[in-house]
Order: sequence, then structure tokens, then C-alpha cells
Amino acid sequence: RVEMGLFSSGFSSGKQIYATINTMDADLDRIPIESDWTGRELFDTVCRIIGLREIWYFGLQYTNKKNIPCWLQMDKKISKQDVSKSGECTLQFLFLVKFFPEEAEDELIQDLTRHLFFLQLKESILSGELHCQPEAAVLLASFALQAMYGDCNDEMEPELDNFLPKSVVAQFDLSNDLWWERLRKWWSNNVGMASEEAEMEYLRVAQDLDMYGIQYYPIWNKRNTKMLLGISAMGVGVYEGNNKLNPRPFFSWNEIKKIHFKNKKFSLKTKDHLDISFQALDASINMSILDLCVGTHNLYLRRRQEELLEVQQMKSQAVQLRLKRKEENERRVIEREERETLKRELVEKQMELADAQMRILRTEDKLKNLEDAAMHNGHETAYLSQRANEAEAECIRLKQSHRQLEDAMRSEVDLYSHMRNSSNENRPQYTSHLMLNETNHNWKMSGGPLSSTVSYHQLMRSAEDEQQEQIKSLHSLANSALLSPQIQSLSLQPPPDPVAQSLATQDLTLIKANLESTRLQYNERSKSLKDRLSEFRVQIEGLKRDDYVPTENDLAHEMNMQNGLTDKLTTLRMIKSKSVSHIDGLMASLW
Repeated sequence: RVEMGLFSSGFSSGKQIYATINTMDADLDRIPIESDWTGRELFDTVCRIIGLREIWYFGLQYTNKKNIPCWLQMDKKISKQDVSKSGECTLQFLFLVKFFPEEAEDELIQDLTRHLFFLQLKESILSGELHCQPEAAVLLASFALQAMYGDCNDEMEPELDNFLPKSVVAQFDLSNDLWWERLRKWWSNNVGMASEEAEMEYLRVAQDLDMYGIQYYPIWNKRNTKMLLGISAMGVGVYEGNNKLNPRPFFSWNEIKKIHFKNKKFSLKTKDHLDISFQALDASINMSILDLCVGTHNLYLRRRQEELLEVQQMKSQAVQLRLKRKEENERRVIEREERETLKRELVEKQMELADAQMRILRTEDKLKNLEDAAMHNGHETAYLSQRANEAEAECIRLKQSHRQLEDAMRSEVDLYSHMRNSSNENRPQYTSHLMLNETNHNWKMSGGPLSSTVSYHQLMRSAEDEQQEQIKSLHSLANSALLSPQIQSLSLQPPPDPVAQSLATQDLTLIKANLESTRLQYNERSKSLKDRLSEFRVQIEGLKRDDYVPTENDLAHEMNMQNGLTDKLTTLRMIKSKSVSHIDGLMASLW
């Protein structure tokens, strides 16, 4: 083998050989390896570097010179395996999940383990390697967004291809904005969910996918018909054509008695004495298939036995860590709720303050109007007082004129009497003259002074009435002026401090959630989620492109839904029952 010769010469020439390990979370460059290292030694070195303790789920994968992915054998020297080099004296490996659990929530212990599972499943779904129906893809994307970015943020819009498979986006006539509108709607349902919890929810949904945890290898039967061999935590299945959803047949691990290979030939024997043989694509991958089957079967048996002490200790530590993290998350939730409550109260107080300020402005306007009215009334009072003084002066003048007139009349009377007594000859003339003068005087007295006297009294009464009205108006203004400062002082009082009021009314005892969700709550949540997914599936079904051509996996999934096979376990049970009743005819058709 040329490749092996180059690899061996690298060690024998004294050059240092390095390994580059690509994990789903980080890349480890230039790890020096020795010439006698086995796969186990390199694998343990990588696990120590990244701090992984649940090593039994993972493995190192490489691509051989025939471009076929193979698993690095743990008990065999690296120099004896067909590992190709990338660059000078550098070996390239992928650190991947090799064995999948049946129930991720019950079996995965470490946070790092869960995180690596999450990243690998997310990559498999986005690349299309793991078939995912559209409604499940949207739900998974919402959990991935929550795990990576936290609570929903309307301003954040990452690349759509990082969360939805291109095969799903291509099925529907939706723009990126419409896709993000639906993603945010589902993302907002995860408010308050911690990153660790969101990753576990992602795994819960992903493990229900039909192709979850299945590794496929191309095989040929005796008739040279190409098929696929699928190895999973539940057992081994044989798939016809490109249909990777429905195995025909499927054998659980408790049915399989023996698996062995020779060159390209791979044989499987069941406890019912059924012997199935097939040819692998290349002899180099037979060891990978056998290693995968043995390791998966060992984990299958291990789950049904008492847990090792190391696993029990790891689970105990993980439970304590998760409880502590849950308490911290609950505390953060309570603090966030308190902040939101304070924000709402602050907004309310600000609105109350604005309303009080408006009332103050209105009160100040009213006060100004009253002051203007009082000033106007003061001017009117001064004008009326001036008119009264003028009337009084006119009255005094008229009285003086009246006295002068009376004095003149008395003088004329005295003159008349004197003249009458002095001469009787001129009496008629004086009499006529006197009568004429008396008539004139009477006219003057009745027309002048009396009329002026009556006008004076009327004017005085009018002035007094107006003065009384002005005095009443001034008393009213004075009372208003006394009340206005009180109203103003009440309106200007500041609103109560929202923080102090919140602290005073806040309940000192906080409700604590249960440390772990009960199985009943989980079932109810799952049922509610399935109902929502079914409703969403109906909604987007009408948005599919008319020119979209469904794949064979799409058609198989649709057929399963129509037959009531809504989950993977139901599908396997149905296939198993058919296999038992028709196993002979089926094997004849296959092999």
C-alpha cells in the first residue's frame, strides 16, 4: 500500500508526526503523536484536552485513500491503519459522535457532551444528512436560536442558512423576511429558557426524527442489488433504494445473535436462526461496521444493567450542577420580572407626573385669568370712584348755586317790600314786574335746582350699588387668591417614589419552582408541542411551491403520516410485526 508506506516512512525517517483534530466546537492543531501510538492513545489525549469524561459516545473518524469515511480502531496502531495525510506529516481526524443514546435526556450527563451532540445534530440537519420535515425544522431552529442568542430579539437576524436546511426553504414560496417572521414567533415561546435547557429541548425533538442516530453503509445482496445497512441504538435495519426512513427488515439488538465478516462479506445471524449475508462496498469499512455494531450493542446491554460507580458519581455531580444552574436561572428570571415590574411602575409614575404637571399648568392658567380679571375690576372700581367724586363735586356746586339763588330771591323780596311801602303809585307796574319775575324765578327753581337734585341722588345710588358689587367681586377674588396657593401646593407635590412603593408592596417570600419537571408535565408539554406542530404543518402546507419535486424520503414520511406512523418507534414496531409475519417471503425477495 503506497499510503501506508508513506505513513510508515514518516515515522522511520525521524520526522515528527502531528494530528489535527476537528471537533464540532473547536479545532486542535498539531498534536504530536508517537510511532507506536494506538488509536486509543490519541483518542484519550483528545478527550483530556477538551475535558470530556463521557468518552464512550465518541470516536475519531478519518477518510481513507479511497475517499471512504472510516472509524479509527482503538486497539490498533495508527501506523497500521489506512489514514491519509493532509500536508506534510499531518494526519487529519474528525472528533464525532459515534454511538447515540436511546434517550438523550436520561443518558447524557456532562454539559460538554450535550453541547457536542447539539452541534453535530444541528450540522447534520442543516446539511441535509439527517432528513427533517419542515415543521420540525422550524421548531428546532427556534431552540437553536434560544441556545445561541438567548431570548428573542426582533433586531437580530442571523443568516437563515445557519438555522434552516436549504431543502426545507426550497419547498416553500416564502421570502427570508416571512421565514424570520415565523421563526421569531416560535422563538418568542422560549423566553426565559436557559441555553443548556434549549440544547436539551433540541435533542428531545431531534431524537424523534426517523433518521436520528442511524449510520448508513452501502451494501449489495446476492442479486447485486444496492441497499443500505443502517446501524442505530435500537438495532440494525436494511433499507431499499434511497429510502432511509423505513427499514425492511429491522432487527433489534436482543434478536441478533452474531455478527462477523470475512473480506467484503458481512454476515448477521439472529436468534431465530436467520442468516443474512451481504457484500460491503470495500473490505476496509468492514472493520468500521463491525466495530460500530459491537460498540452499539455493548451500550445497549449497558443501559439495561446497573450503572457503574463512575457513572453514578458523574450523574450525582451533574444533578447538583444542574440544580445550582436552575436556581441561578430562576433567580435571573425573578430579577428580570422585577426589573420589568419596576419599568412598568416607572412608566405609570411618569404618566402620573405628566398628568400632574398638566393639571398644574391648567391651574396656573386659571390663576392668571383670575388675576387679570381682578386687575380689570380694579380699573373699573377706580373709574366709578372718579365718577362718584365728580358727581359729588357737581352736587356741591349745585347746592352753592341754589343758596346763591335763594339769597338773590330774598334780596329781591326785600327790595320789593321796600319799594311797595315807599310808593303806591307805581304799584301796578311793580306788581306786573314782580309777577313776571316770580314766574321766571319759579321756573328757574322748579326746572333747574330740583331737576339737578334728583339726578344727583340717582347718580349717588347708582354709584353706591356699583361700589357694593365691586366690593363683593373683590371679596370673591380675594377668596380665590387664598384658595389658589392651596391647590397649587397640592398639585406641585411630587408623586411617590416607584422604587420605594415597589419595595414596600413586594412580597418577601418568592415562589420556588420544583427542582425537576415531572414526567406528567413533560408529557403534557410534548402533547401541546405536537398539536402546535400539526397546526403549523397545515398552515405552511398551502405555501409549498408548485414546481417542488419531493424526495424519496419526503414521500416515505408522507406515507408514514397517512398510515398513522407519527413517530419512529411506532414505525419500527409496525415494521417488526410485518417482518415476523412475512419474514420468509421478504428474505427471499431481498437475498
